Amino acid sequence: MDPVYIGIAGTVLVLVLMSLRLPVAFAMMFVGLVGHGILDGWSSAFSTFITETWSTTTYYELVVIPMFVMMGNVASMSGMSRDLYNAA
Repeated sequence: MDPVYIGIAGTVLVLVLMSLRLPVAFAMMFVGLVGHGILDGWSSAFSTFITETWSTTTYYELVVIPMFVMMGNVASMSGMSRDLYNAA
């Protein structure tokens, strides 16, 4: 099958999945995995999926974001942020 037609079908499938209220990230992940599997083979697709998932989740700049959000929640729930606002 021609890669152009696979790309068009993937774009249509992403739009269909998003219209079915599937989150954008999961729709794109599914279509990307299937498209990669059709074009380059399934072992290559799963290998790339695992490698990219691991390298993205262990990237330092992205790992600190949940910690920053947790710090904000702790400050909010403990009343520290209210006290700091009143002190300023």
